[in-house]
Amino acid sequence: MSPETASAIVEETAAKRAPESHYTIADAITDARFYRAHPEILIDGQKAKRVIDALLAALERSQSYLKAIQRGQEVFVLVEQDRAAPSVILAWATAAEEHGCESEKVNDAYHMAVRWSQQDEANTKWPD
Repeated sequence: MSPETASAIVEETAAKRAPESHYTIADAITDARFYRAHPEILIDGQKAKRVIDALLAALERSQSYLKAIQRGQEVFVLVEQDRAAPSVILAWATAAEEHGCESEKVNDAYHMAVRWSQQDEANTKWPD
C-alpha cells in the first residue's frame, strides 16, 4: 500500500469521527492494528511496529478487558498499591460466588485480595 493511499484511509477514518468525540482505547486498537499491518507509512515503521505489537499483546492477554473496550464498555482497574483494592476485590469475589461465577476466577480473586492486604502499608496509598 502506498503512503498516499494509507494517508487517505487514515484521513477518511478520522473524518468519520465526530469532532467532539474522544479518541478511545477501542479507536487506538483499531488504528494500532492498521499500522501493524502497514508500518511502511510511519516514519520509523519497524520501531512503531514493535511498540504496537507490544501494546496489543498486553491488551490481548486480557481477553475480558479487550472484549469490553471493543464493545464500548467502561472498565475500572484496581492496582495493588490502592489501599481499598483488597476490600473491593473481596466484595466482588463474594458477590460473584453467590451468583455462581466460575470457581477458579473467584478463588483467584480471593487469593489476590489476601496477597494485596498483606503488603506493607508504606507501599500502598489512597488513589490520587
